[in-house]
Amino acid sequence: MEKATTTAFLSFALVLMFMQSFLALGGGGAANYTSSDDQSALLAFKSRITYDPNHILATNWSTNTSFCHWLGVSCRRRGQNRVTSLDLSNMGLKGTIPPQIGNLSFLTYFNISFNHFNDHLPAELGQLRRLKVFELISNDFSGEIPSSIFNVSAIQWINVANNSLSGSLPDYLCSHLPKLKLLRLSFNELSGDIPSHLGECRVLQKLSLYGNKITGFIPRGIGNLTLLKWLYLGENNLQGELPPDICSSDVHGLEILVLERNQLTGSIPRSISNCTSLRVLSLADNKLSDSYRGYLCMGINLRGSYLAALGI
Repeated sequence: MEKATTTAFLSFALVLMFMQSFLALGGGGAANYTSSDDQSALLAFKSRITYDPNHILATNWSTNTSFCHWLGVSCRRRGQNRVTSLDLSNMGLKGTIPPQIGNLSFLTYFNISFNHFNDHLPAELGQLRRLKVFELISNDFSGEIPSSIFNVSAIQWINVANNSLSGSLPDYLCSHLPKLKLLRLSFNELSGDIPSHLGECRVLQKLSLYGNKITGFIPRGIGNLTLLKWLYLGENNLQGELPPDICSSDVHGLEILVLERNQLTGSIPRSISNCTSLRVLSLADNKLSDSYRGYLCMGINLRGSYLAALGI
């Protein structure tokens, strides 16, 4: 009896020691970063800058001052100083993003648009669990968009237009990004199909996949996007017919519908006249029939704007 009790006690002690070690290592990946980790991450970012025409980071990002006072950096002001925003847009910078970017665990806003950053996007961006806005417009990034980005459930705004990014969009996109309002991936090298469950992105307001190599069909259920205002799918390799629910009776806010330069066939669905807020419609350079031409032009209220390049 005494031997069994001793054995049980030793087993419990070993389990306890293991759990303490596990938690000390971050509980299986949930690392406990501090303000010093934020500073180290920013300095790692600075070290990857190869061209700084105005010497902004070279002179301003100095350890002689708090990193919360560095140009482009904003911090929360309660408790420890933690970086919440990093905005280095329009600075003419050239360089790459280091994996340490994932240590900025309080970051909600990240914008390095209109620079010359290049190379691949690090998978560690997926560690930014509080990230809401992610903007990399007009840089020179290549390679695939890390799948980890599409697992950051807090994200509301993804804008990586005008790069050379490749790969395809995951079909689970909408289920993993329930707060997504803007997805702008135009003018890249993306391929594959539009996610078949796109209609589940219920708060999506602006979608642009213009100027890629997207194939397949426009998914049914797109009419479920009742908050959608802009839909740019032009200049891809889309085929098949327009979904009959592309402008369902529940959709009133769609303002821009651009499907030009694809391989779309069939007739324009009558439901498109339900989009009473439509200002721009471009269907040029497809293989659509003209059977609803007169009906379409009379049915849509363009509010004094214009009907662009019907192409039928």
